[in-house]
Amino acid sequence: MTEQAAQPAKKSKRPDKGGFRARTTARLGAVQVLYELEMNPDRMAEPAVRDYLERPPPVDPDSAEDTRIVPPDTQLLSKLVRGTTAQVSDLDAMIDGAVTAPWSPERIEPLLRCVLRAGAYELLSHGEYDTSLLIKEYMTVTDSFFSEKEPKLVNAVLDRLGKQLRG
Repeated sequence: MTEQAAQPAKKSKRPDKGGFRARTTARLGAVQVLYELEMNPDRMAEPAVRDYLERPPPVDPDSAEDTRIVPPDTQLLSKLVRGTTAQVSDLDAMIDGAVTAPWSPERIEPLLRCVLRAGAYELLSHGEYDTSLLIKEYMTVTDSFFSEKEPKLVNAVLDRLGKQLRG
């Protein structure tokens, strides 16, 4: 065996292109749970998170694309849902103040508002993540649900909030 063969393979710093990374999946899952809570206001956050985590991730066997989904960072998902639901009024006020024409707060549909709430919460409460990384992550999450102008709105609103909250 040569010296080269005995060395462990170096891990790539790039995420697997076939699936989301654990934190991205957590953010996507948090938005899904937040939307479920928005549509079912009597539902409590903790059981909704638990139910989400117990469901197997969807896979489309007919898809030509690699549909593997990395399991979510469960701690991040729980923190995002708990924190966002605890501060929803403050987050909505921040979001409404950051929305500019042609959008208006009334025009933002519930699912998109859930994306913005989670992103705003992370900008406010999770300083360990770079602003540009969070904006990119939430644009990726938005792309999972929308394909038109919504990702641009998320970019603009979170960029404005990032500058306000983080300087």
